[in-house]
Amino acid sequence: RGGGLFSGLNSLLHTGLNYLTSAVQPLGWMQTAWDWVSGYKHASEIPEALKRRVDIIRQARLEPTQRKNELHNWTLDKALSTDRVAVYVDIEAKEVHVCVRGTQKTSALDIMNDAKILFQGEADVYGVQDTLIATAKKYGQTTDLDVVGYSLGGSQLTKIFTDDQSEDDQSELNLYKSILLVNPGASPFTGEHAVSDILKQDRVTLLVNRSDVISSTFAQNVED
Repeated sequence: RGGGLFSGLNSLLHTGLNYLTSAVQPLGWMQTAWDWVSGYKHASEIPEALKRRVDIIRQARLEPTQRKNELHNWTLDKALSTDRVAVYVDIEAKEVHVCVRGTQKTSALDIMNDAKILFQGEADVYGVQDTLIATAKKYGQTTDLDVVGYSLGGSQLTKIFTDDQSEDDQSELNLYKSILLVNPGASPFTGEHAVSDILKQDRVTLLVNRSDVISSTFAQNVED
């Protein structure tokens, strides 16, 4: 009944193997073999379009007034952006790129939310869903929408895009054509249904650091 305890153990073993084979050079072949068996793709294989979207994470972590107004020729929508979410608009390409930040180490609210993920398996979304829906209402009919969630933000997106929603909210969330989860957190102490559900969606891409045991727990649920 322990939910993802087996996944948690696997994550610890995989993280230990990653550290060992990185530190002891002659064992590097083990990591290469494991990558091949597990189907891992490395940073060099990540498309440039995804890398540009990941760049928004740095901006989302900043205070709203400190974010760049222009990034990759995208313009910050200050009206929609919040302290947790940065919204950038590519007017020429008709694309909107949304990013939900991770944990602020100085925020007691974020630390408590991380603890809730660890022991209860899901995060409070703190207005993130409202921002996603407001963005979809403003741009969704004429523009392609995508969203990035980093760490805590990835856990919040997991909850939002797997929870039962009202018909109106669901129709707005369906307008997001791409969901990019970067080092999202998961718990080894609870069920993994939400993680499995979101990873089955064709619009989802998962980027993980195998030295991060929390996001490694998330990666254990990848089926394809």
